[in-house]
Formats: sequence, C-alpha cells, structure tokens
Amino acid sequence: MVTPSRLFVGLCVLAACSLAIQGETWSQAGSDRIKGNQIYMEKGCALCHAIHGKGGKAGPDLSGVGAKRDAEWLEQFMISPKAVVPQAKMPAFKGSAEEREALVAYLQSLR
Repeated sequence: MVTPSRLFVGLCVLAACSLAIQGETWSQAGSDRIKGNQIYMEKGCALCHAIHGKGGKAGPDLSGVGAKRDAEWLEQFMISPKAVVPQAKMPAFKGSAEEREALVAYLQSLR
C-alpha cells in the first residue's frame, strides 16, 4: 500500500531527477551560447551587425533575432544567404558546422 508520505517522497525524487536532466540540457545550451558569442566576435560578425547598440550598422541589428527567426532559418541563411534572401549582402559563414550551430544557439538566445 502506498501511503501519502511515500507518494510525496516518490514525487519529490521524480521532480529532482527531472530537474537534474533539464539542468544538464540547460547547461549545455548555456555553453553553446557562450561559445556562439565568442564565434560571433572572432568571425567579425560585429563589424556589420549590432547587438544591444554595440557593433556595425551595415547589416541588420540582431538584438531580437531569436524572437523573429527559428534555428533552421538562421542556419540556412548562414550557409547560403542569397538562397534565403536574394538581396542579401552577407557572405556565407566561414566556419565548421559545430561553430555554426553554436552561433545559431547564441542568436536564438537574443530575444
């Protein structure tokens, strides 16, 4: 027979496990965003794009891009900007798939 106290303890254990798993996922996402920010700076994205008022003005401001574009759109745009937006002046992203994914995670965090 399951008593109310055993049920409560079981639910607490389940909740703790769930939070631990989510924490690992959130931690990885946070790491990707940090790495993406570094790639953004290293690849010179800030020469053309501004985020929160800092950076260039040749390209669009990316401050809220994560609320406007999904990850798939951002990735496709980085691979071939003109295929997604024919009038785009941005060159294709020069970097590894891992770097591109981290940059997309960073841009998705900008809301």
